[in-house]
Amino acid sequence: MPWKNDPNIWGAIGAVVISIMSGFIAMANQLAGGQKFSWLWLAAQTVGAVLVGYLMWDAYPLLATKTWWPEFMTMPISVALAGHYGGKVFSVAEKLFRRKMNIPEELA
Repeated sequence: MPWKNDPNIWGAIGAVVISIMSGFIAMANQLAGGQKFSWLWLAAQTVGAVLVGYLMWDAYPLLATKTWWPEFMTMPISVALAGHYGGKVFSVAEKLFRRKMNIPEELA
């Protein structure tokens, strides 16, 4: 099977695994801080971690060529940080989008 030898497949799988592990660490910290558990919360946090981690894995080759990108931010570190902040990234993006588009809070 040709897909078994494709390094992009294994890189993406590795990014997903790293994202899930980082996401679970973030969730454990939230639970320890008093967050109430629910299956919906768990699913949303996991999907957020995987999506943001995968997006970082995909964007890393472009980001790494920028002069402002820190040298120590290797792909695994970048993916792990993205997975750790997964769900929070969407909250911040939503707030910035609403502010940019002048959408009032009560309509959100």
